Amino acid sequence: MIIGLTGGTGFLGQHVIHELKAAGHTVRVLVRPNSTRTPPQQALPDSDVTYLLADPGSATSMTEALKGCEVVVHAAAALTGDAATQHTVTVEGTRTLLTALQQVGVRRLVGIGSLSVYDYAALPQGVTLNEDTQLEHHPAERDAYAQSKLAQDRLFMNAAHTANLEVIVLRPGIFYDATGLWPFSLGKGLGARAWLVMGPLTPDTEVPLVHVADVARAVALAVTCDASLSGQAFNIVESPAPTSQRLLDVLCQQSPRPRLLRMPWAVHWALACLAHAFTRKVLKRQTRLPGLLNPAALAARFTRVHYDANRARYKLGWLPEHQALTDLAQRNKH
Repeated sequence: MIIGLTGGTGFLGQHVIHELKAAGHTVRVLVRPNSTRTPPQQALPDSDVTYLLADPGSATSMTEALKGCEVVVHAAAALTGDAATQHTVTVEGTRTLLTALQQVGVRRLVGIGSLSVYDYAALPQGVTLNEDTQLEHHPAERDAYAQSKLAQDRLFMNAAHTANLEVIVLRPGIFYDATGLWPFSLGKGLGARAWLVMGPLTPDTEVPLVHVADVARAVALAVTCDASLSGQAFNIVESPAPTSQRLLDVLCQQSPRPRLLRMPWAVHWALACLAHAFTRKVLKRQTRLPGLLNPAALAARFTRVHYDANRARYKLGWLPEHQALTDLAQRNKH
């Protein structure tokens, strides 16, 4: 099967290429003309992987590049940049792609979404988060990434119900690999030997981690899954997910052991709420709060929820082959 892939030169994209090739597919990677990333396979021609320039702002350019593809995996998105940049890349790029898919007659789209689309601030502590959990009701309170991924997710779902297109949406957690475990919910590293610990370190505070290779395997499964799953989303995350306390314990086994600086969660949350009230009532929302002082962003980062990936397990047949705690412990031995 010929599969088109956007975002193929990125962190996830390279793993997706590997999985799709292993499954016997031919991969056509769409690369932005102004991309700063050089496809690694360009130096080594590969009959199963080809790279084509395609402008994500031009439906005509995307249409030409996608001719002959049966399935498209859309992994391209902006991870950084201001709100306008992320909207252009993630949202408008997806809108252009959907237009091109209709013109070419592609049968299926596998969209890479995000767990950031859920309304964490509205969730009770300790609740189970699954694909039926409500999506964010107040996107303006969230950061640019969450806003753009929520808008993209809506485009995916709308296409599944209004276009002649099968759409499978994957919502992965926080990617990691052997070279780095992104401890997003543990706080912030302060150089090589110190760590600022934030958030409630309770026994049930889970961190939604997933190995990037396991996400790529979920993509390969979604490419060939039953058509009846069109219009469904799948959380792709370790389940049970590791807790922040256990991750911190393993982090402290590193050599040299980092010095821990703790920020009391109650104090942190109170400061964020005061800052939010001040910007809303005094500054009339003219100033945007940084993430560490934004209650909505902190809720998305630290709300105590249990992450459920059973839909991916039972409907896609997906099971993660990696466990973050084990991988991190193994890395610490070397």
